[in-house]
Amino acid sequence: MNTQTETQPTSDTAEIAAAFLRVGAAWARHGLSIARSSVQTSARTLEVTADALGRIANRFGDLAKEEPKPGDDVVETTGRAD
Repeated sequence: MNTQTETQPTSDTAEIAAAFLRVGAAWARHGLSIARSSVQTSARTLEVTADALGRIANRFGDLAKEEPKPGDDVVETTGRAD
């Protein structure tokens, strides 16, 4: 009985499976790293946008409190030039 030839394919199969597992794990690690970076960039972008919107809202609040100045009158335009 030759046990050498019976165990050899199993060993090759196990090595191939382990190699595929390592390659798959490397791709998963890479994909998750890219996803993390993308989410962090989106979070920073949203934070900057939120800050800008907050400043604009505060400015509108300040404008609502100000007294009208001469020359700030609203001019009605009807499309007719005089």
